[in-house]
Amino acid sequence: AEEYRGLNGKSFTLWDRITIKERLKDFEKGGLTLERLISRLERKVTDGSGGKISSISHGEYLIYADFLHGDNDDVYAQSIWNLLKDAISGDDENADFRGEEDANLAHAADREQQQPIVGNQNNDETISELDKQSFMTLSVFIEEPDTGEEIELPPIRVVKWQQSSSS
Repeated sequence: AEEYRGLNGKSFTLWDRITIKERLKDFEKGGLTLERLISRLERKVTDGSGGKISSISHGEYLIYADFLHGDNDDVYAQSIWNLLKDAISGDDENADFRGEEDANLAHAADREQQQPIVGNQNNDETISELDKQSFMTLSVFIEEPDTGEEIELPPIRVVKWQQSSSS
């Protein structure tokens, strides 16, 4: 399989995955937080050489970007699952980053179409399906410490904590 450039001179193929399992203590506190996910990923992939996660997305949904959320402690304290649900539902507290002009254009377009602004049925179905899934796959970019270049990591699989069947 074709190899892709990874961090610190390493490479990976399309078959490689990095798995992060949610721990019981994360589950008991409402789920794996963005802060813990970033910390665990940086420890796992940098081998102590540095490197900073610059963005995390799930499909078309941007969950985290350091230039948007870098100083927002509230975002770091949220469950990665809830951040994804917020991104899917469009109920994103970071909507103010789009700018007032973009918001005005969007509202003008809504008025022209004369349709009420309601929750998207497809988004609701997507969120419902997410609740049933035992994992999610994320696309993560990390900044190379020496060059500052952004490098895409292999897909990250975040697995929800599940009580073992033997208990």
